[in-house]
Amino acid sequence: MLKSSASPVTIKTAEPDMVNPDEWYNNKLKGAGGQDDSHLPDGSKSLSQLMAQSSLGKDSGYSRLGADLLFEYNKAVMKNSARLSMLQLAGLMMKNPDTIFIVEGHTDSFGSEEYNAVLSLMRANAVRQWLKDNGIALTRPNGECRLYIRACGASRPVVSIRGDRDAQAANRRVEIHMRKPGEEIPAGSLPLTYAVDMNTPVARQVRAGVGARAGIPASPAERKAPPAVRPSSAAPERRENPVPRQEVIPEAEPIPETIPSAEPVEERIPSAEPVEDDIPLAEPVVCAGSRAVVKGGAGLRWN
Repeated sequence: MLKSSASPVTIKTAEPDMVNPDEWYNNKLKGAGGQDDSHLPDGSKSLSQLMAQSSLGKDSGYSRLGADLLFEYNKAVMKNSARLSMLQLAGLMMKNPDTIFIVEGHTDSFGSEEYNAVLSLMRANAVRQWLKDNGIALTRPNGECRLYIRACGASRPVVSIRGDRDAQAANRRVEIHMRKPGEEIPAGSLPLTYAVDMNTPVARQVRAGVGARAGIPASPAERKAPPAVRPSSAAPERRENPVPRQEVIPEAEPIPETIPSAEPVEERIPSAEPVEDDIPLAEPVVCAGSRAVVKGGAGLRWN
């Protein structure tokens, strides 16, 4: 026989780790500057709201699941508190066997782009793996893939990226998007055949180039920008860090150490015409007396 207790008894309808994902995420938005879903113009919905719809596609909206509710910080291992969100997603997929689902991973702004790409990819894959392990069909009745994963990193924040870790909690999330058969699948969506390494640390995968191969899709601002003009085949390939062109300065001709002396100019001075030494003497004039007088010359004396 059970004894009555004087203190009131509270009956719990759910386990402590069965957290309502919608309330949890809205509280994170409100904690990041007072925002909530009503202030966001993107039309996100809860999984329960999507469950009430009869046909899901691109125009049905999408759902957000808080990554901190699903995973430990900077980890990609599913927590017990993610069970309610995963059960709701599983029920949504079971109700809509022809709908194509895209699971997107998002991170905060801390860390490099490549690091966040790998982390968001691993978290999206963790959701895919949970669904597979719990018997949810990941292909359509005709055998085509019905669940894609997508790494978005920190490219699409919902709150300011200037905040600290707690303020950016809402940016760490997993989004569930839907497409009807025939609707375009978002760029960067990876099919079931894409294998994700869940054991190697993120930093080591970054060094191996996994983040670059995951291919983070362009942000909305980048999608609105006009497409860049592709260079012609004749144009050189553009590099992110181009090497500056080195200007070639012609070298001066070397000056010889031994400077040749100027060639002497042979000065040719014309010589004067020779003067004849033999000057003809004037003929003597004989005068009477002892002195002889020479015409045109000096006087001569006779001895």
